[in-house]
Amino acid sequence: MKIIYLPLTLTVVGLLLIVWSLLWPGMVSTESVWSDQSAREYSQAAAEVHHLQSQAAHQDDPGGGHGHSHATAHGPAGNPPDVDGTPEEVRRRHERLKAELEAARRFRDRTAKWLKWTGIVTAIFGVVGYGVLRAGADS
Repeated sequence: MKIIYLPLTLTVVGLLLIVWSLLWPGMVSTESVWSDQSAREYSQAAAEVHHLQSQAAHQDDPGGGHGHSHATAHGPAGNPPDVDGTPEEVRRRHERLKAELEAARRFRDRTAKWLKWTGIVTAIFGVVGYGVLRAGADS
């Protein structure tokens, strides 16, 4: 293999990585980074935290005049969720799941950005390498 093919290969690979970075967000399904089970756990934890906050508000305001509909917040029947654990455990679980959700949302963007910049750097190395080889061949 002639040495001239290496810079050309780097350029083509770099361009392919750039194209891949543009297609990546559409290629990765939401389920691959955030499962239905995780979504259910997050919804349950959010409902539990909300329920605990509502209980605390009712203790502070026994008249219940905060204008808040529990039928909407807890579901159609207005039944509060079963709270698993202490209020602190519930809050920690909710925060952990919230962080996992945010990480799942950032996954596609972070990977696409990594592919794009790797492609740009690889293509630049290829173009510069080709220029250096051509300049060396001309002299």
